[in-house]
Amino acid sequence: ILIKIEGKIFIKGLSLESLLDAYKNLAPESYEQQRLAILDEHSFLKNITEIPITNKLCAIIFEILPYFVSKPDRQMRKKYTREEVLELIIDQLNISELPSQQTRYSLNIEGLKEALFKLEKIKYLPGELQPGLISRNKFQAWFLESLKNKIIEDEKKRLQKIISRRQKFANTNEKLLTVLLSVAEKGSLEIDGFGFYATSLKGEFIIYKRTGAYALKDYYGRTYLFPDCRVAISTNGSLAPFVIENYKHPFLQKHAPGQKICMRNTVLPTVFNAKNVIFALQEGINALLYGYDYRRRNGYHSLDSVPLPGGSINFDDYMIPRDHPVLKNGLVQITNEFR
Repeated sequence: ILIKIEGKIFIKGLSLESLLDAYKNLAPESYEQQRLAILDEHSFLKNITEIPITNKLCAIIFEILPYFVSKPDRQMRKKYTREEVLELIIDQLNISELPSQQTRYSLNIEGLKEALFKLEKIKYLPGELQPGLISRNKFQAWFLESLKNKIIEDEKKRLQKIISRRQKFANTNEKLLTVLLSVAEKGSLEIDGFGFYATSLKGEFIIYKRTGAYALKDYYGRTYLFPDCRVAISTNGSLAPFVIENYKHPFLQKHAPGQKICMRNTVLPTVFNAKNVIFALQEGINALLYGYDYRRRNGYHSLDSVPLPGGSINFDDYMIPRDHPVLKNGLVQITNEFR
């Protein structure tokens, strides 16, 4: 590459191999366009995908779900076992075929080995660049053929990774694999108010627990009925709890969806694991249900319309009489009664 600065010509060196290696990151759209063209040219490469079962998904299903989903017989006080969790999901998703066709496909390694064998025979011939000046068209033709070879090498690595991963699942119980694949394919699940759904980021989820309806009282003993909402955390980034719904509460700054809950002095974990997720979710729920002190009016807003710095949300539309049927019949509890 020739660079002219103040009338002087400098030669800028460029490694073409480095350019090919970095092209996927430098021009991702162009790279993907060429990759899809190669997949169209070699149809046996199509529809080869990774098994979408991740450690995060397994942690959500087998470690976090049993904490928040209670057995019908509360006297048992025992959490669901892995086998019982599988049965819950089978009933919830109405899975009738065990193992499923998808499970059989996922365990088929021979077909993938055959595809890898074919892939290793594919070789594009860009030729060698001759020393000296070269036309733009010739360079583009050479670069495109060389890029195809790079894509083939990347696809080999991808296929080898898929084969290795599927071999790890070869001895997995087919029932377990069917359930996990069904959940991964659907992308969401909710059982007894606990649930999760996949986000646009690959392998990431929003995990939530419903609060159910609850009531809070104000300084004057008046009662406010709050609707159910989903308290959630994201597996991508900090584990700060937030509300999914369009919601208002003394511990929320606005009346809007997706707001982080005021956790005051609570130190929240930042690393994803089952223990940390359970802690963060439980703290978020506790803040909404039990955190508001009607004596100190300790939120962004007060229930009884006493002006607070920056407070503007009104809760009069949530006010109900103390003899309201949901309170009399025990369907809803005043959760900050004993603060």
